[in-house]
Amino acid sequence: ALVLALLLVIVGLGFKMAAVPFHFWTPDAYDGAATPVTAYMSVVPKVAAFAATIRILVQALGPLRDDWVNVIAVLALVTMTFGNVVAIAQRNVKRMLAYSSIAHTGYMMVGLAVYDATGGLGGGDAAGDAGIAALLFYLLAYAVMNIGAFAVVAWLQHRGWGMTLDDFAGLGSTQPLAAAAMTVFMLALMGIPPTIGFYAKYRVILAAIETGTLGLWLALAVVVLSAV
Repeated sequence: ALVLALLLVIVGLGFKMAAVPFHFWTPDAYDGAATPVTAYMSVVPKVAAFAATIRILVQALGPLRDDWVNVIAVLALVTMTFGNVVAIAQRNVKRMLAYSSIAHTGYMMVGLAVYDATGGLGGGDAAGDAGIAALLFYLLAYAVMNIGAFAVVAWLQHRGWGMTLDDFAGLGSTQPLAAAAMTVFMLALMGIPPTIGFYAKYRVILAAIETGTLGLWLALAVVVLSAV
């Protein structure tokens, strides 16, 4: 009964985080809402969902780590794979950013998956604490990157720009400042140094590598899927 309840809690939190396969609401909601509302939805509920997840799984149910860590690891792998692969096929910029948001959920879940309950959070287990610290730093970086990208989209949309990739072609010659800002935010979301997105991914990967075989595979997945 406890394990079943734990799984149901993870499903509920997964919906809030937009983790695959609980992500189905995300692309349509992001695309259909006004862009400033989309920017809000892409960051604030996700940050709140991860905050709740840390409070519930790590702080309250840390001793049950062995019952939930593998589920989180699988969800992280599936989420970042699906988000990146499906984003490639999108022609609408807002839907592309929606699937990017799903992929970043997967990256952040890696930090949760490599948490080690030994001693509890802050109890002296450096590797376990590093995973949560990396997750929290990633949340900050993600908030900056995503709000910035959607701010540029909203600015262009307000000036009559379309939302397809074809509409963005030649943006550098007509709106150089918007194009430069969008370039910076896209490079950050990709994780290209020296942007904040690079340091966020680096901390997650480093924390994963330090925790053993499972973390090593997840770190490898983050690297490969970031390239995608």
